[in-house]
Amino acid sequence: MVYCFVIIFVMVLSLSQLSRAETGFSYQELGRLNTPAMTEASPRWFGFDFEKAKDYKSEYSSYLKFHVRHFGEQGTIYSAPEAYLRTDRGHTQMYYGRHILDWNPHEKFWLLGDLNAQRGFNLLEEDMEGLAGIHLVHQQELLKIDIFASYVYIPQLNPGYDIKNGDVTAPNEWSKMPPEQVYYNGAKVPIYYELDMPEMKTIIFQPSVGGRVKMNWSEGGGVSVYGLYKPENQVRLNATGHYEQDTEEQARVRAKPFANHHWIYGAEAEQEFGDVVAQMGGMVVIPERGGDPTFEFEPLKIEPVYEDYYYGFAGLSYNKPEMSVGLHQIKSFSPPTQGENLFGKKIRWQNASGVSGKYLFNDYWSFDVSYRYDWQMQDRLWVQAVNYRLSKQATVSAGLEMLESPKSDSFWSSYRSNDTSYARLNYIF
Repeated sequence: MVYCFVIIFVMVLSLSQLSRAETGFSYQELGRLNTPAMTEASPRWFGFDFEKAKDYKSEYSSYLKFHVRHFGEQGTIYSAPEAYLRTDRGHTQMYYGRHILDWNPHEKFWLLGDLNAQRGFNLLEEDMEGLAGIHLVHQQELLKIDIFASYVYIPQLNPGYDIKNGDVTAPNEWSKMPPEQVYYNGAKVPIYYELDMPEMKTIIFQPSVGGRVKMNWSEGGGVSVYGLYKPENQVRLNATGHYEQDTEEQARVRAKPFANHHWIYGAEAEQEFGDVVAQMGGMVVIPERGGDPTFEFEPLKIEPVYEDYYYGFAGLSYNKPEMSVGLHQIKSFSPPTQGENLFGKKIRWQNASGVSGKYLFNDYWSFDVSYRYDWQMQDRLWVQAVNYRLSKQATVSAGLEMLESPKSDSFWSSYRSNDTSYARLNYIF
């Protein structure tokens, strides 16, 4: 089946050559509002963005989106959120390739990364990455059916890190770095990390299957239910190690990635009232208590922590061509993660409210803002940007990204020093 996806990807590229691409270059300069936890974090990056859509004959179309960010000596990161070939026949559309599933409208704002992956260049951004597979959408007047199936798994790559010569490095300051030292007999001992890479086929060839049914009770309202069995968007890690004094005093830790599946169930209801849309739903994420039976543990044993997540959502949005405003709510019915979870997942929200907005002043000026506050954890995430269009191709932006996380057991506490202001230049050909 992997050959099928390679052929599809080549077809997408070939079809894209028949149309005009939207290619963009960007440069961003960061102003630090405090000292980053990752002291070598780059104060700037250069970016390349490629997007191309093509309608081919009457039944076929293609779409490709690709991003690159270069951080100088720190390295380069990549993302291809979507790349698919689409066919249209009557009431049925088929997507072959990587495509974002729009089954949970709250996932994007709350930066969850459970159904679709986060792009992960910056954990405060809302960009997502789709799932690779075959996605069928059948639309009738009052009924919509989605079916997704795949045997190819593309894990979320960002933010990630590399292990070289015992040291852990990362180009992205949003990477959560593992500890550099560990206490042994009352003293701090450096950790030497080793990466035990599995065969790629044990990661890539993973099954996924799921579906959604949506019933419309009116032109502007309906209810949907969905279920999906697939690999988690981020790979898990087993880690083990031992203390040694042969050449130098250190703890040697060996980590090995593996793919772990999870079940996702959800339901959603929405109703339009003119320009206002009200939404309410819930989602359950249940990971398999999986593992790698080939991995041999030493005296120091670090296994992933598996926790079920139960979410409730509500949202209210007002949309006009010149402006949009959204009110958002998320409630977790799962307790916070207890203790240290070095290589596992951590719940991001307990009981949070949010506001999002966008306003177009005229053809040149626009303003974007989002604010999220967790009433239980006291986490605050504030993102805003002012954009000015210099010409048809060029845009300049100035923005602010601030994060407050007072409790050490919060997911966001690892990134509390990442407050930045920025200036960005984008040029699109």
